[in-house]
Amino acid sequence: MMIRQPKPGPGLYILITDDNQQFRATIRAILITYLGTQVKIHEAENGNAAVAKCEMKIKADNKNFDLIIMDYQMPPSTTDREIYRDGQAATTKIRAIENEYGLAEPERSVIFTWSMEKNIQFQGANDVIPKPCSPADVESALIRQKLLD
Repeated sequence: MMIRQPKPGPGLYILITDDNQQFRATIRAILITYLGTQVKIHEAENGNAAVAKCEMKIKADNKNFDLIIMDYQMPPSTTDREIYRDGQAATTKIRAIENEYGLAEPERSVIFTWSMEKNIQFQGANDVIPKPCSPADVESALIRQKLLD
């Protein structure tokens, strides 16, 4: 594996959203391998939590996460109190919040979706990583989106 450097500047703020804790742990480990320990990784276990974290970050910093990895096919779920957004609805809502706050590049997030469906582009996403993913899949997406030199 060739060691690459993350883009210059302070550490990247990353949000990993997946209903499966093991997938979140796997992608976290891959990201740290390529981007180093200076990255600040946050996690969300459902679409509602991802939207809330993005909105808080935008309100605090007038900037969203640098990278969001979203399980686009994460199913919606319901508890006694609320209905959780699926990955697609969460991605759409995050983009709407960015628009509402007038965020433009580079304040908008790069959103990678991961999906078992191959070779399709999802609405609101910048890139697609296959699921399950390999370190090389993540590295390639980071390079395509200029988050890694």
